[in-house]
Amino acid sequence: MPRRSARAHLLGLIAVAVLPVWLFAAYLLVEYALHEQSRFEQDALQTARQVSLVVEAELLNLQTILDGLSKSGSLAKGDLKAFGDEARRLAQGTDKIIALRDLDGRQLANTKIAQGEPLPPVDPVTTDERDKLKSGGISVSNVFAAKDTTDYRAAVERRVSGPNGEEWLLSVSVPTARIRDVMLPAVPQGWTVGIGDRHGSYVARSKQHEEMTGKPGLPEYVEKIVGPHGSFTARNFEGTTLLLVTTVLRTLDGFTPPMCRSRKSRRRFGVRSQR
Repeated sequence: MPRRSARAHLLGLIAVAVLPVWLFAAYLLVEYALHEQSRFEQDALQTARQVSLVVEAELLNLQTILDGLSKSGSLAKGDLKAFGDEARRLAQGTDKIIALRDLDGRQLANTKIAQGEPLPPVDPVTTDERDKLKSGGISVSNVFAAKDTTDYRAAVERRVSGPNGEEWLLSVSVPTARIRDVMLPAVPQGWTVGIGDRHGSYVARSKQHEEMTGKPGLPEYVEKIVGPHGSFTARNFEGTTLLLVTTVLRTLDGFTPPMCRSRKSRRRFGVRSQR
């Protein structure tokens, strides 16, 4: 059997000594990466929950307006002119629009339209919307815009009864930019948060809001939003793979979860960081 050279013997000793160190270093790197991913995911989930709370508070403020108007004596008597005047006083000087319509799309009052002007018809209430209103009495609309405009809005809607038992829909809407402004204080610097409606279209986005509001979200995002909260990986508009974290708005039925994305790493997630 040939004898190994001293050099080969030395290299063997070095390999025996160094290989465990390399393996241990690799183990530490994997553990660190997993820990960092878990930490970022928890940060993103916490951000999404904070955004949910502030947006829900705004929606509940709008619901309070509807609760008050639903008890209006003018509404109970069917005095639509007096009710319209009452609604106008509440909406005056704000970006809110208060409207009353029947389920077939006939408008009965609208604070955006001057008193005495004809009220144009709107889309009738869908079967799905009727079911939601019957079960809960109140809902949040999908993002919408008036015909031939880019004034995207979202509304809180409440079922009310006319003087003869008619089913009417009372709503108060605000620009989606208001939802964006409400959630911005809860978004950490460098992160991006988006809120979608039931159809998966953007309602509000903490960055590039004007470009994104009203537009459909990426299908690979929307199809993976299930359950009260969760996380998943998907590619963004720029082709970067991100881990997204979602949580639901629990108080009112309507909006899908805020999605948090971070680009601090190309393999990180949800709340997208532009740093």
